[in-house]
Amino acid sequence: MKKYLILGGTGPIGNGVINLLSLMEDVMVYVTSRQAICSTKENVVYIKGNAHETSFLAPLLKSYMWDAIIDCMIYPFFEFEAKMDMFLTNTKQYIYLSSATVFADSESPISESSAKLVDVCTDEAFVYSDIYPISKARQEKLLQTSKRRNWTIVRPYITYGDYRLQLGCMEKEYWLYGAIRHRPIVFAKDVADKYVTMTSCEDVGKSIVSLLGHSSSFGTDFNIVSNYALKWDDVLNIYLDAIELNNGYRPEVYMTQKYEPYQGGGRYEDYKYDRLYNRIFDNSKLAKIIDVSYFITPQEGLTSCVSTFLRNPVFKAINFKSELQKAQVTHHWPSLDEFNGPKTKLFVMLLKHHLIPISL
Repeated sequence: MKKYLILGGTGPIGNGVINLLSLMEDVMVYVTSRQAICSTKENVVYIKGNAHETSFLAPLLKSYMWDAIIDCMIYPFFEFEAKMDMFLTNTKQYIYLSSATVFADSESPISESSAKLVDVCTDEAFVYSDIYPISKARQEKLLQTSKRRNWTIVRPYITYGDYRLQLGCMEKEYWLYGAIRHRPIVFAKDVADKYVTMTSCEDVGKSIVSLLGHSSSFGTDFNIVSNYALKWDDVLNIYLDAIELNNGYRPEVYMTQKYEPYQGGGRYEDYKYDRLYNRIFDNSKLAKIIDVSYFITPQEGLTSCVSTFLRNPVFKAINFKSELQKAQVTHHWPSLDEFNGPKTKLFVMLLKHHLIPISL
C-alpha cells in the first residue's frame, strides 16, 4: 500500500489532491493540520500538529519511507534550509509547492527557464527580503543544487475554486462580500488592463497527482498553469455576469486609476512585482509528460465556481475598515446590521454623515 504525506494540506490545492488520492486503491493519505479534523474517508488520516515544529515533524517523517511527501507549507528561508535534507531523506519523491510569482516580468510567455525576480530585480530591499516570491525562489535553488534528485518543484499561479475567487490583489472578502450586498466593486484600472493566467485548483491537483512517481518528474520543475490568458477586466466581467445570472443583480464597478491599499489585503509587493505584469504562461513542458487537455477555461470554471459559492456564501473575517474606506469613495455605505455593538454602529453613523473626520 502506497503512503502519501501531505504537509499543510487543508487549503484548496491540498484538498483537491486529497480527494483524488482518496479515490485510488491501495493508497493511504496522511495530512497534517493544526486543527483536529475527522476524516470522512477510510484511507485519509488527519494528524493534528504544527509541521513548523521539528519535534512534531521529525518523528512523523521517520515513521515510514513515504512514497511521496507533498509539501503545501510556507516556510521562512532558513527554516526550509534546516529541514530540506530531512524531507528528501524520508521519501521517494518530494513535491515542493512553489509559486509562479517567482518570475520576473516577461514580454514572451513564461516558461520554466524564464528569468526570476530574485536574479534580475534591482530593488535591493525586495531582493534581500524573505518575502514570498523571493523566499520561494531561494528555496527552489536549494533543491536544485542539492545532491539528491528525488524532488519535483511545481509552480501554480493564481488558482481558483468554489471558495477562492480572486480579483487582482483582492480575495473574495474584499470584493464579493460587498458586491452581493449591492455595493460597488472597487477595482484598479492599472491592474484591470493586465493579462492574467488563472487555473482551477482542481486542475492543479490533477496535475500534481499525475506527476507522482513519474520518472520524468524527478529533479526538475513544472509551471502548473493553464494556457488560457485573459485580462483582469475580462475576469471581472465573468464575475459580474455570474452574479447577475445567479442573483438577478449586476453590481456596479468603481474604477480607481491605480490600486489603493484599502482595496484589498494583499502586500504592496504583490501589486508592484506581480499584478502589474502581464502573466501569460507556456505550459508545454508539463504537457510533454502529462495530459493537460482537461484544463478548464476560465470562463467556464469561474462561472461555475461563483454559482456554487453564491448558493452557500461563506466568508472569512471581513475587514470593515476597508469597507468603510471604500464607502467614503463610492458613497455606498454598509448596513448597520453588519457591525457589532452600539458604539461601532454610532461611529459608522457619524462617519457616514460627516460628523467626525473621515480619515480612518
